[in-house]
Amino acid sequence: NMLGEAAPSKILPDAGSFEQFVDDVQDRPRGIIVHREFAHFLKRTERGYAEPLRTLLLDLHDCPTRPFTRSLKKKKVVIEPPIVLSMVAGIATPLLSAYTTRNDWCGGFLARCLLIYADRTRLGHPGRDPQTRQQLVSALATIASTAVPPCAGLSPEAASYHFSWAQQLDREAPRQEPYWPFYAALPSLAAKIAVLWTYDAGLFVTGLAPNWTVPTEAVWLAAKFLCEQYLPRLHALLDRITTNPFEGMRQRALDAIQDGGAQGRPRAQVIRATGCSAKIFGEVLETLQHEGLVVESRDSRGVVYVLRELAGWSPPGNGTNGTPYTTVGSPDQMPPASGNVGEGGFPLA
Repeated sequence: NMLGEAAPSKILPDAGSFEQFVDDVQDRPRGIIVHREFAHFLKRTERGYAEPLRTLLLDLHDCPTRPFTRSLKKKKVVIEPPIVLSMVAGIATPLLSAYTTRNDWCGGFLARCLLIYADRTRLGHPGRDPQTRQQLVSALATIASTAVPPCAGLSPEAASYHFSWAQQLDREAPRQEPYWPFYAALPSLAAKIAVLWTYDAGLFVTGLAPNWTVPTEAVWLAAKFLCEQYLPRLHALLDRITTNPFEGMRQRALDAIQDGGAQGRPRAQVIRATGCSAKIFGEVLETLQHEGLVVESRDSRGVVYVLRELAGWSPPGNGTNGTPYTTVGSPDQMPPASGNVGEGGFPLA
């Protein structure tokens, strides 16, 4: 609501199709996509006519500097840069689990988002304080309406610090999925957050001269926020989303297949028992087959699944414990950097 009051012209309409979204971005290449309930978008783009929307958002994520071209059914669309899109969305954790797949978590779509995982404790709401609310709306309106002078990027000292911190992060980051894609995206997130903080400070406090640069302080603050506040909450979310629900579906699928005995269970019955979409069931089945637990066959009932041991097979090797992901140590022990002191007294790795 506050975004709508502060900058209504910056908010893109909720497109009902891939073609409509491309048209909207062509008309408004710099704007904000707002999803009051992100589950609606995820469900709509899970498969079918609107599925290419997710891929399009990945293509546009990194602000392409060349014209973006798409050939639609009736015309060819060319979107000229700069293309700068932001997306703000909210969703309940169970719905996020229900309408996302392992590919969404491990393939880069969600890793490009800054996921803020919060509990239901409310420490106050600006809507209850009209004066504070109006101050926020006014600040957002100022940000949206102010022309931004050209930015020269990170200062040399900030670039050196950012590179050293990214190297340290790469050495200490977990390599297993789904954590690694999110750690790999942190340097990019840190740079973007640092730019935003510098812009806000310059707009409201210090002023912004042409070819302004991002200082080390802003990069250090961004790295500190990501390591000490963002990563612990992200781990809590990933452990809840990608481990427990997937493991539950995996176990329900195994139980359903086991109930079929040596004759197995038809695919449709197993999907109903698993309680997920056909697309997500495909990932569950792929995991079970990779673990050597399930055999796929075909009879008069169609595609049938049977436990490998009941079909006369022996699982290869020692099998697995069935847990698709492993929780790593708490990342909040990782400092943003340590070692020498750079400009402003901030550490340089």
